[in-house]
Amino acid sequence: MWNAPNHPIPESQIRAEHLRVLRSAIHLDEPNTSQVLEALQYLEARSLRTGGFSAFRRWLAHGGDDRFHDAMNAINRHLGN
Repeated sequence: MWNAPNHPIPESQIRAEHLRVLRSAIHLDEPNTSQVLEALQYLEARSLRTGGFSAFRRWLAHGGDDRFHDAMNAINRHLGN
């Protein structure tokens, strides 16, 4: 039987899933969901820079495709992607 403590999930997979949640937010009617905010908070806690995360929050508040893409590009740079 599968036992999670004996098979830890690699940090890279956890990070990839949180990034996927952020990327999918642009397709949501209401992107300001707890899942999106949780992913944003998780990734920001693991980054030394915050500019991209602040830009993402501005996108959540005001919208705009350009803002979203600029924020995602910055977040990817912050995380070394």
